[in-house]
Amino acid sequence: MEAPNYNEATDAAAAVTSNFFNIHEVGRVTIATIEASTIRERQAMRLREELLGMVQSSRGLLAVCMRDVEYITSSFLAALVEISGKCAKAGGRLVLYQVQPKIQSDMRACGAVKHLRIASSLGEASAMVMESQARAVARGSGRGLLARLFKGAA
Repeated sequence: MEAPNYNEATDAAAAVTSNFFNIHEVGRVTIATIEASTIRERQAMRLREELLGMVQSSRGLLAVCMRDVEYITSSFLAALVEISGKCAKAGGRLVLYQVQPKIQSDMRACGAVKHLRIASSLGEASAMVMESQARAVARGSGRGLLARLFKGAA
């Protein structure tokens, strides 16, 4: 199976084909809607791989819609936590949105919500993702300012 090309998604009209996701971009945020209602072990591994590809191409600016997902395994939950960390390292954030109450409850029960951001809508998710980008830029410019100040003092 050929890996999807996530770089093709440049605006809301451009979508990428995937076996598990409907993928498009809104602004700079990659939006991935999971199209499976049940995610078992085999699907979890494949979803993880596709999400890892999206993290790289989106610079970590990723929102995942889970509105149709009714069941996930612990391995997919672990993959989401991993993907969240990878997004943060890339200077972005993973935000899940429209997550079913049962799945949110499971996430709380195992402590995964400490590592995941959850929004109720696409608009809220996009804002949360872009907020992380603004913070990363602010931190970066602050470091540059400190470096220039200390360099001038030497």
